[in-house]
Amino acid sequence: MDKNRSLVLTHAGRELAWQEWDDVYIVYQPSSAETHVFNDTTAAVLQSLEKDVLTMAEIGDRTAQWLDLGRDELSSGDLSFALGRLEELGLIEWSGTAAR
Repeated sequence: MDKNRSLVLTHAGRELAWQEWDDVYIVYQPSSAETHVFNDTTAAVLQSLEKDVLTMAEIGDRTAQWLDLGRDELSSGDLSFALGRLEELGLIEWSGTAAR
């Protein structure tokens, strides 16, 4: 993944219904009628994209801040996994990709 490319929330990513439960987030996706369970990292990625189009580096910085971690404390593997999963679910996409 190119750290200089930007990611955005899709229409489906903007319509999620959230419920925080202990240390996980239960998220209902109306566009697919599916319910997902997200950890803090995945939730933080989505939260960071709510208002801005961000590069991977910016998402990493905001996610670390949201989790109250130093940037070097956030695992790049965890971040990459979260981004891949959210893209697979159709909740985020690379900027410039056709809108869903």
